[in-house]
Amino acid sequence: MKQKMGWLISLGLIACGDDTSSITSDTGSTTEPTFWQDVAPILEQKCTACHQAGGIAPFPLDNLQDAEARADQIAELTEKRIMPPYLMEVGGACGSFDESRALTEAEIATIGAWARGERLAGVPGVITVPEPPSLATGTDLFTPNFTPEIEGGLLAQFDEYRCFALDIGLSDEAFVTGFELTPGNASIVHHGVLMLLDPAAPSRLEGLSNQQAIERLRGADPNPAREGWRCFSEAGEGVRVESSPGGWAPGTGAYTFPEGVGVRLRPGHQLVVQLHFNLARPEVRGESDQTRVRLKLQSHVERQATFVLQDAFLGSLRNDPPDMLEAGNPAARYSWTRTLGDMGVPPGLAVDVLSVVPHMHERGRKYTLEFGRDGTFECQGRIDRWDFNWQRIYSYAPPPTLNSASEIRVGCEYDTSADTVPVMPGWGTRNEMCEVTLGIVFPAGVSF
Repeated sequence: MKQKMGWLISLGLIACGDDTSSITSDTGSTTEPTFWQDVAPILEQKCTACHQAGGIAPFPLDNLQDAEARADQIAELTEKRIMPPYLMEVGGACGSFDESRALTEAEIATIGAWARGERLAGVPGVITVPEPPSLATGTDLFTPNFTPEIEGGLLAQFDEYRCFALDIGLSDEAFVTGFELTPGNASIVHHGVLMLLDPAAPSRLEGLSNQQAIERLRGADPNPAREGWRCFSEAGEGVRVESSPGGWAPGTGAYTFPEGVGVRLRPGHQLVVQLHFNLARPEVRGESDQTRVRLKLQSHVERQATFVLQDAFLGSLRNDPPDMLEAGNPAARYSWTRTLGDMGVPPGLAVDVLSVVPHMHERGRKYTLEFGRDGTFECQGRIDRWDFNWQRIYSYAPPPTLNSASEIRVGCEYDTSADTVPVMPGWGTRNEMCEVTLGIVFPAGVSF
């Protein structure tokens, strides 16, 4: 039968059903799923935004021929939840998320039934390919065309962290309601973070303003003529950051805040973008990057938001010695607990947690996030198959409500079996992190 259907399969697309091996029709008969009627709608909704000609995925899935040629691979990767790359556990047992980009169990079963069955084409139809996920319009800002240089040392062996101040040119207050960071050279950009600061405000260095602290960092650069300044810690040692409207890591796309929510921008304040450049591969050394920052701006919102982050593993660098991961262990673990107040939430405020962004480096394997109070915790996010190349912002639905006394517990697991010496925390890609970033929104009427 499969051979007889070959000419139909060559027509071009995929469809999924909702059972493990077959679909039951309205008449009660059991039939094989077809591409056009069952699988194609799933691909259209969940896959083709990336898997299309010119998309970020390596091949299209908007036609039957390509889908049929990779049917076994598609079935295997969807069953393992490697694709689509929604790494957070679904189902509500560990946090309630907007799972619209993840496949349901029924969708996975339909794809598998089609791929391992007769791969029937069905009645030919049309897949409407969605626009790639991005902000269609916005205010565009660009970092300088910059060639990074290796910082070196135990904490940044092949890396450079560089900050650039971008002029938004505001004359009136505005709010960031969406953002998108697009590296010009993704082969060397490890991540990017957007930060807002007041240049005239006092820095964390006694007697110096933020601008003076930045100029001090510029002056300490071995080559002060280069654009920007070195900044391992947020916007640089001693610089006081006001808030963060977002960031980017591999796999992260455009992000839009919920309706009526945004991050405040004030005239005279600076938007600073921190870029982490990774030059571990010799062939990329000497290459340059110019990253685009696209902001969706509104003049008014009902509630203000920001992103806050914490990494106690990285913070242990202040200790002597710092915490380290055991070498030669395929399941080396690290966990830490802090309060939301430690992450910058003022006392007395109830905040909604809009989203979570987990972060580890390439040794990472598993990740768990829990929220609690007085030592009693509830799971609010779990990844059992970490993939550094597919990081994203995971949105809660509905958002949990916390306050400054609420406890955040993060657990990270790593594979250090290839290491012969303990693994240090650090900013470099050859070091490790155990970080969480939370998107939070304040009550109406609260300015941040």
